[in-house]
Amino acid sequence: MIGSRKRSVYRIILFFAAAFAMLLFSMCAYAEEQDDEPEQIQIPGYVETDYGYQYTGSESIVTIPREITELNHYMFYRNQAVRAVIVPANVAFVSEYAFCQCNNLRYVCFLSASTRAKDHFLHKTPGLVNISAPKNSEIYAMCVKDQIPVTVAKGPCFPKKAVYLLPNDTELVPLYNSLDAVYATSNKKVVTVNRKTGLICAKKKGKTYITATVGNKKYRYTVVVYTRTESQRVKQIRKSEDLNSGKVSAIMKVKAAHDWMIRNVRYDYDSHLKGKIPGVAHTSRGSLIRKLCVCDGYAYGFKLIMNSLHIPCKVVHGSAKNTRHAWNMVKLGKSWYHVDVTWDDPIIGESNANVTPRYDYFLKSTDYMKSHSHNFQVKKYPKCTNKKYDKKGLSNYRNMLDKVIYSW
Repeated sequence: MIGSRKRSVYRIILFFAAAFAMLLFSMCAYAEEQDDEPEQIQIPGYVETDYGYQYTGSESIVTIPREITELNHYMFYRNQAVRAVIVPANVAFVSEYAFCQCNNLRYVCFLSASTRAKDHFLHKTPGLVNISAPKNSEIYAMCVKDQIPVTVAKGPCFPKKAVYLLPNDTELVPLYNSLDAVYATSNKKVVTVNRKTGLICAKKKGKTYITATVGNKKYRYTVVVYTRTESQRVKQIRKSEDLNSGKVSAIMKVKAAHDWMIRNVRYDYDSHLKGKIPGVAHTSRGSLIRKLCVCDGYAYGFKLIMNSLHIPCKVVHGSAKNTRHAWNMVKLGKSWYHVDVTWDDPIIGESNANVTPRYDYFLKSTDYMKSHSHNFQVKKYPKCTNKKYDKKGLSNYRNMLDKVIYSW
């Protein structure tokens, strides 16, 4: 009896000993697993998510800390406090949507040429003014391709040393790499400037300086205002687009004139709808001075620019979609091509505010134009048989800022 009682006690002791041993083994294994896991780095202002680090701070100027080597997906997602980000050399890569919907982001400064980025890292950042990056970097090339303002300067600077205008012209010239500049003009009678935004408005012929003050430092550029005539407009376009240089090819001069007109001239859509188009809208003065015209106004204005550049150019009168229409032909080398600036500056959603150049009707053959609703008396004009550029300019894509860019 006593012997069986002892055996029962031994069994109980053995059971608890085995259970304790298993518990101890599990605890040791868990401790080893914990030791194998890398220690998580706590960075003030950042939290870890499924994508990696996310910035949750409220500073307006953020310098990426040295512990972070990648700006991952949604790192600054919808952060409305951040206005500028400094990206040092320790950051090797910037993922898609890193700055997605940062509405108040004004500039990003990349300090290293080796930092790489995905195409849409700036997706929906409407307040962006510029990017700063080394000229030999992948990011600099991406900005040029996507038509995003970029500079190699790491500190505040103006994108231009001089701006050329005619009276009543306006232009926005913000200070790059800056958040809170205060703008002033040296002569309000020649040019006025918005103190907060840097928007300038030309008043009369003359020369003045626009100064931006940041703290105790000042930055400035020159504004030259010509007289309000068509010949002076052509001069202004050539200076603004840097077309006086012998290094600019004829084809790039044609493109620059085409693009300037689309960015600056609007189709007189309201008058068209009313059926009462003023005579000036049919002239070069309508496009170059009034900046509001119809198709032949575009065509005559474009021809004046081409004449000044010594590029052979003609105005073509015909029809498009059974409506009277006018456009141009230009000669490059031995070949003539069609250029329809009006149709490359379309009415979008009943609005004539488009400023994005298209190239669907830029340097096209007669066969192309005829297949795209353009009709004219072919024998009256030079032959446009060269189809070299017929397939160019027909594609578009959304750039890093989610804006549609028409490539050529």
